[in-house]
Amino acid sequence: MIQRQTHHPVGTFAACAICAREPKHYVVYGRCTRDPIDFTAPTQRHIIECLCTGPDRRTALHVDFVAAAIEWRDRFSTAAIGLKFARKRAA
Repeated sequence: MIQRQTHHPVGTFAACAICAREPKHYVVYGRCTRDPIDFTAPTQRHIIECLCTGPDRRTALHVDFVAAAIEWRDRFSTAAIGLKFARKRAA
């Protein structure tokens, strides 16, 4: 299994909920030793991870990049808080 980092423009991914940094996108080629022997399995998969706390801030191996980005957004990114801003009253 070979992992290579793919670079994206700043702001592509939501920031990490712990360290507030943008995660890294890795493209994985081949299979790991834990994978069952399957010759129809895809040879290219995607992982998005943040290195702030180790391997627990990593998505699963996804065939589709969009699926990996959605998992990152739903599980590990900062959630947008719907705050309402009040206007200052004139004195």
